[in-house]
Amino acid sequence: MPLVALLLVPTVHAAAQPTRAIAPDTGRVIEFRNAQWFDGTRFVAGSRFVRNGRFVAPPTSRPDSVVPMRGQFVVPPYGDAHTHSPDGAFNFASIRDLYLRSGVFYVQVLGNSRSGRRELLSQLNTPTSIDVVYANTPVTAYGGHPQLLYEALGLYRMPFPPDPAQRLTAARSRAREGDVYLTLDSLPQLPEVVRRLRRDTVPILKVMLLDTEHRRTILTDSSRAGGYGLSADVVRPLVDSAHAMGRKAWAHVETAFDAQLAMDAGIDGFAHVPGYGVADAADSTLDRYRLPEPLARRIGASGIPVVTTIGLARGAARDTASQRRVRTVFEANIRLLQRYGARLITGSDTYSDTEIIVRDATALVDVMGGDAASLIRMRAVTTPQSIFPGRRIGLLRAGYEASFLTLGCDPLVRRECLLDIRDRVKQGVQLRVPPGE
Repeated sequence: MPLVALLLVPTVHAAAQPTRAIAPDTGRVIEFRNAQWFDGTRFVAGSRFVRNGRFVAPPTSRPDSVVPMRGQFVVPPYGDAHTHSPDGAFNFASIRDLYLRSGVFYVQVLGNSRSGRRELLSQLNTPTSIDVVYANTPVTAYGGHPQLLYEALGLYRMPFPPDPAQRLTAARSRAREGDVYLTLDSLPQLPEVVRRLRRDTVPILKVMLLDTEHRRTILTDSSRAGGYGLSADVVRPLVDSAHAMGRKAWAHVETAFDAQLAMDAGIDGFAHVPGYGVADAADSTLDRYRLPEPLARRIGASGIPVVTTIGLARGAARDTASQRRVRTVFEANIRLLQRYGARLITGSDTYSDTEIIVRDATALVDVMGGDAASLIRMRAVTTPQSIFPGRRIGLLRAGYEASFLTLGCDPLVRRECLLDIRDRVKQGVQLRVPPGE
């Protein structure tokens, strides 16, 4: 059953902000009584007390009001550490509600338009919306990824046009440079790129590394336009520049060589595990996607967050035999990183695709094994804290933000219960989200 509302307001149209069903007055103490609260390993029966949007210690006097929880199972809200939406006002309400319905309160957008972010600033990071951090323009090479993708969307309304001539035209177009990507081809260009990056106050820079070891060969093959990224010699200076601006640098990587290069450059996060999205690779090339044990050990020891994007990898449109072989290498990389204690986090790498978000939440158990508690910690603790490292979120204890989900059944018994979300409370406010179609 839904939580008992303390203060009710009329339900509004789906396109408006989600309404507050619980809106505690400033300074008032609310007791959420008789629930099963996740403590990191198990569920513990009891109450939690909330004042001004945060959990507080039990008061010495009676609380101002009580919300009966009827033994419901409670977990912290989830995070998605690699998305590309919301990105602009178009369809924002639907995207926001999609995340909230999925229990995702915390979103990291690793690549978006500067103008789209500006359109949304007043509608994000409030008690009734999702909390979002942006990277804005990723830095790539001229003609690389995601330049082709964004230019093709503008020219042909499709990300990867099948016509080779259209692909080449998109890769040579620079109409959207400065808004959705920046290009860097040599070190003399770095000061100008840094100058343009300084226009924005965002906490992240995304650098694009795509099979850097074989970049020269890719550059001479017009059929692979849009399939490369930065050259190796600009990566470390670019990452150093990001750090000088106070930004953390996240790397898109596709091969083990890319991952090694990123580590040597002082990267702060990995947007992918090598091998996540490679299609139709020959058996003779698979080793370049396979992480060597010393590198996996180094990544694990560093504490750098690594987004698995397993939901995207499991949902590839083309399910060829060669792609399945590459996927086997990709999943072996995840298990190797797990063995060495890497800080694995979840991310869908989508434009708000519900199916991939759900698949990302469930497929990790198939690959990594372990119990449901470890999956809860990854989705609800490690991932949100990686997105917002300066905030007290992800734990259901005094001093932390009073944000949580109630579930319809025990996820330690049935993992699918993690998707059976009944109520969503953000900073002490119960959200009323329109049902999905």
